[in-house]
Amino acid sequence: MGAAYADAVSECAALGRDELREASRGRPGYFGSRLKAAFDQK
Repeated sequence: MGAAYADAVSECAALGRDELREASRGRPGYFGSRLKAAFDQK
């Protein structure tokens, strides 16, 4: 779990904020909606 989580975090950082926001919009469920809300607040 630890390594997979670290990989996901690195991937998200590499994508950048705008790409991550677009990706979260295309991802259904709790995680996607929380991610979108977090970015929309900034």
